[in-house]
Amino acid sequence: MALPAPILDSMPKRFLLTLPLGKRMPPLVDRNWMSYRLMTLSRGQLEQQAALKEPDLRRCVGHARLHRHSLELTHRDLMRLIESYAMDEDDEDYDSDEEAVS
Repeated sequence: MALPAPILDSMPKRFLLTLPLGKRMPPLVDRNWMSYRLMTLSRGQLEQQAALKEPDLRRCVGHARLHRHSLELTHRDLMRLIESYAMDEDDEDYDSDEEAVS
């Protein structure tokens, strides 16, 4: 089961690195979880590299690019999920309207 974003943000980073992925999760949930996890890991790596006395700029740029790309993927996945929930609610409203007319 994927954890909500506020809970994940409040967890220690060590826990996030060792958090096991569930084997029973549907592929859609697993894919959404992976993009979020990649975003979190790349952000942590960027912060860690930037905190060094002499950060390697190539690594910083690489982690920043990976973080930006994974952020875009996470945003896209969340928007698709929200749209699918909205479509489900519209279908339920349509069904209840048909029953009221009958």
